[in-house]
Amino acid sequence: MKNTTIASLLGMTKNQLALLLRVHPTQLSMYMCGQRNLPLKAKLLLSEMLGFVKFEDKGAAVRRLVIVQQEAAKARLERQLRANEDQLYVVGKKLESLEVRYQTNLDAVGVVDYLLAHPTLKEQLDNELLEVIGRQASHTLSKSGLADLTALRLKKEVLELEKLLLASALQKTVRTLEELRA
Repeated sequence: MKNTTIASLLGMTKNQLALLLRVHPTQLSMYMCGQRNLPLKAKLLLSEMLGFVKFEDKGAAVRRLVIVQQEAAKARLERQLRANEDQLYVVGKKLESLEVRYQTNLDAVGVVDYLLAHPTLKEQLDNELLEVIGRQASHTLSKSGLADLTALRLKKEVLELEKLLLASALQKTVRTLEELRA
């Protein structure tokens, strides 16, 4: 096991650990490599510290700190979830509007094409007006057509998945807080 692993396991740097054990950093490194021994007091302290890290109950100070951190995580997740829901609402409204506009313009192109294809109907109507209506609908479709609709649908799906992930993370955080407070 590397000395940085033990030091990081204890939540400190190699130099901090060496200072705490009252040994030179080089001596600590050599001990971790199995090339040198530590004084008995240093070994006992290191053993005690590693035992504490391994033990599940880290004490009241750590418990309070973890609760504060969990509460901060919960608050952030709640804010993210609200922002996600706001975005989902906006995207949903845009998607709804674009779907109506898309379908309306497709219908307009279809109706114009139908009317222009039937000679008996074509004679009764203003062909120029029909062509203008068809061009406007086609132009609108080329500006905001199926590609835009697909992009918005994907964005909505991504937001829905993000909402599920955020809700799941929030639920886990709330459960952890309940366990910590019990």
